[in-house]
Amino acid sequence: MSTRPCPVGDLSTINSNRLQYLIKVIKYVESIQAWRIVRDRRKINEMATEMHEKGDPTEIRKANRRFILDILRREGSRSRVELAQATGLSGAAVTMLISDLMEDGLISEGPQQKSSGGRRPISLQIDYASRYSIGVKIMSRSIEAVLTDLATSPIRSMEIDIAKPTPENVAAACREIVNRLVPDAGERREKLVGMGLGLPGLIDSDKGVCIKSHRFDWDAIPIASLVEAAAEVPVWIDNDVNAYAIAQQLFGHGRAHNSIAVFIVGTGVGAAIIVNGRVLGGSSYAAGEIGFCRDPGEPPSAATWGERFSEPSLIERWSVIGDGTDLQFAADSANPEAVALLRLAGGEVGERLANLVMFVDPELVIVSGEAVRFRPHFTDAIRRGFERQYPLSKPELVIDWHPDYWARGAAALAIQSFFSRT
Repeated sequence: MSTRPCPVGDLSTINSNRLQYLIKVIKYVESIQAWRIVRDRRKINEMATEMHEKGDPTEIRKANRRFILDILRREGSRSRVELAQATGLSGAAVTMLISDLMEDGLISEGPQQKSSGGRRPISLQIDYASRYSIGVKIMSRSIEAVLTDLATSPIRSMEIDIAKPTPENVAAACREIVNRLVPDAGERREKLVGMGLGLPGLIDSDKGVCIKSHRFDWDAIPIASLVEAAAEVPVWIDNDVNAYAIAQQLFGHGRAHNSIAVFIVGTGVGAAIIVNGRVLGGSSYAAGEIGFCRDPGEPPSAATWGERFSEPSLIERWSVIGDGTDLQFAADSANPEAVALLRLAGGEVGERLANLVMFVDPELVIVSGEAVRFRPHFTDAIRRGFERQYPLSKPELVIDWHPDYWARGAAALAIQSFFSRT
C-alpha cells in the first residue's frame, strides 16, 4: 500500500481501519470541546426531570433561566440559536426565556453576528451593569468596601476605621457603608442584590455564622443576621479566601475551568479548592486552613506555615537581617540579601504548594495575596519550586493580585447567590 500523504478531503486512499480511527479522533476532540456544555445540559435535564415529576413548571423555568445565564457568564455573548444548541431547549423556549430575562434587565442585545446564510443573528449578553453588589473585607482596624456590578468590576469604594472588630462595630460600619455607597433608598431596593462579607476564620456560610475567628476572637457569632438587621440588605458571608476563589471561578482566571485551587500568601497563609463550581469547605469548615500546618516531623513549638511565609513574617525576617530599608524597596533595588530571602521563601512555598495540589489535581492553580507584591523574586521562586516538586503533568499556574481583590471577592458571594436564584 502506498504511504504517500493523503490530500485534505481525499479519503479514498485511507483504509477503513485508519478512517475509523481518524473519525474517532475527530469525535474525541469534539467531545472534549463540548464537555462542559454536555455536562451542564445533563445536570439541567436531571433537574428538569425531577421538577417535572413533582409537577412544578415554574421551577423548571427558573432552572432554564439560570442555565442560560450561566452559559452567557462562562462563554460570553451567544445568539439565540447558539443558546438553543447549548441547552437542548427548543428555539421557541429559548426565545421566551430571553424575553423574560430582557424584561428583567439581565440580558441585552449586542451587535449582529456574521451570517452563514439568511438573517444575521443578534448576539445576547448579560447586562452586568443592571445590578449592584457590595463587598466587604473585615480587618482588625478597618473595613474595606467596594460597590461592584454583577461582574465584580468596581464602581466606587471606601474604607472605614474601627476601634475594634466587634460584631456590633462591624454591623454599624456596614450600615454606614450601604448608605454611603448607595445613598438612594429606591436604587437600593431595585438594584442592590446584597452584601457579601469576607473574613478570616471558620465560617458556616449556609447559616451565616462565624464559628471561630482567632484574629477577631469571635466564637459562634451570627454575623450575617446582625449585619442584615443593621444594614437592611441581604447578607452572605464566607471565609475571605473562599470568597476570593469564588470570584476567580465566576469572573476571573477560573471562569472556563471546572476545578481550581487558590493559594494565598498575605496577612496569613490559606487555600481554597473549588470543584464543580462548589467550594470544598470540609466537615468542620476548616478546609484550606493551611496556615496552621507545620512541616512533617517538626514539634508543636515549631513555626507554622503562616508564621514562616506570610507577608508580615517576611517583613519581620528582613528587619532582622536587612539594612534597615523597606523590604519592597530593597527587593525593587535588587538588594542581594532581600533577593536571597524572597527566593528562598518563594521556593519553599512553591514546593509545599505542589504537595498540596497533587491531592486534588485541579485544572488551574492561582497564587495570590499581599506578598505577591514582592515580584518577581518571590513569585518566580514560587513557580520554580512548584515545577521542581511537581512530578506529574502540571496544571496551569497563574499569579495574580490587586489590593481590591478581597472586597471584590466578598461581593461575588452576593452575586453568586443572585444568579443561583434568578
